[in-house]
Amino acid sequence: MSREEFKPNSTSSNILVVNSKGNLHSFRFSLETVLLLNEKKYNVSFIDLGHYDPEFSGIRIIKTLLRNIFETNNYRKAILKKLYVEKITIIKPRFNYIHLCETYLFSFVRIFFGKELKISKKELIPINSWVATRVGHTKYEWSTKNRYTAYQALVAIKKTELVLNNLLKKYKYDYIYTFNGRFPVDSSVLLICESNRIPYYVYDGGALSNDNYNRIQYFRTSPHNLSEIKEKVNKYWDSESEYTRETVALNTLQDLVRGKRTLGSSSNWIKNHNSLNFQANWSKTVVYFSSSDWEQGAISKWKSKLGFLNQFEAVEQLYNACTELGLDLMIKTHPILKNYRGKRSESAEMQVWNKFAEDKKVTVLGIGDYSISPYELMNKAKVNVCFKTSLSAQAMYLRKKVIILTDTLWRSDSLNANYADNYDQILNQLNYFLETKAVEYNLLPVYKWAYYQSTHGARMKFSDFHSGKFKIL
Repeated sequence: MSREEFKPNSTSSNILVVNSKGNLHSFRFSLETVLLLNEKKYNVSFIDLGHYDPEFSGIRIIKTLLRNIFETNNYRKAILKKLYVEKITIIKPRFNYIHLCETYLFSFVRIFFGKELKISKKELIPINSWVATRVGHTKYEWSTKNRYTAYQALVAIKKTELVLNNLLKKYKYDYIYTFNGRFPVDSSVLLICESNRIPYYVYDGGALSNDNYNRIQYFRTSPHNLSEIKEKVNKYWDSESEYTRETVALNTLQDLVRGKRTLGSSSNWIKNHNSLNFQANWSKTVVYFSSSDWEQGAISKWKSKLGFLNQFEAVEQLYNACTELGLDLMIKTHPILKNYRGKRSESAEMQVWNKFAEDKKVTVLGIGDYSISPYELMNKAKVNVCFKTSLSAQAMYLRKKVIILTDTLWRSDSLNANYADNYDQILNQLNYFLETKAVEYNLLPVYKWAYYQSTHGARMKFSDFHSGKFKIL
């Protein structure tokens, strides 16, 4: 736990832990946080707002009710029982039902009437993030279906405000803890903390490895704040022996490029890679690997201002640069859309990318093409271009020509830096790589990132999740 700072300065601090999602892992992280703080003799209270989560609605509620009836070892019941046994203060959400009805009514009016959404700037970020999560990207239109998704998010935000603002009138909390920080409920929690100047910590999962979902980490600002994550990356690297950290980093990178492991939730896509079954003029082809772009924290000040902030704007400039230089552009769409977001997300994403494909010199690899190996594309492409995807770090490790269009954990200001923040820099980088046969990079940031990916977070102490089974320890 030495590398995971999560403790307030004084044990006399009053702390509130807010569970903000209705799924097992959010509950587990909340349980872990409450019991760790309780073990250290902090005054800790727990409140469950996971049922306000927009995902926890409609058919999901029916499934959950059935599961509660027929599943005797339900995780929620087991976790709450554990908290009762440990004598943790459990707060039940309370609010004025007249205000609740007003919330549903006014949210409906604000979302469905008028050409533009009648919402405040602070509400706009979590609402846009939630709609983008459901649609699959940030460049969406306000269709009826998307407005309904926005309505779900706004109701969740307003209900959270009702409960927490009432709670803060009665109790003074020195710190508030919540999960992740980009979903409607936890976004609302963080915005309330900001407006009331209450310090907060955000907890999230740790390294995805053999003990997947059994590690937890804490952030003072946001899991989406690259500045804080870079501090963590350096801290982890500096705290380990030179031999161990370099061995772990090298093994991680080798496993990634050999397809033995993946990062994040797109783990299924790498298992059945196929060889390319089409021809292209590879000596003139630039390959762009797209990213999932909906993961945004609620607090705008934690967002990096380096590079392009939107991948669609970045690709628009890349397309213009390729056109000017007479290069072909190939866009490899992110497989997470197919595996985790469904047909609606995939079709919405493809509508955006297919606009580029109206030019015959642009090829879009989307539906039916997810099994094509990105590493084979890297080997054949004249130049590779990436946004946030970790494939750019892997391309650097393989000494492939790659341009990075935004801020990343492995971004370096050293000589031969391979990032581009505007159109002119894209043009310059393309010209440089077209003329250069071999490339060398400063790989230290890549090694640091790889080590962090395999080790970050602390092993959870109070629960275990293995082979789909959950138990309290």
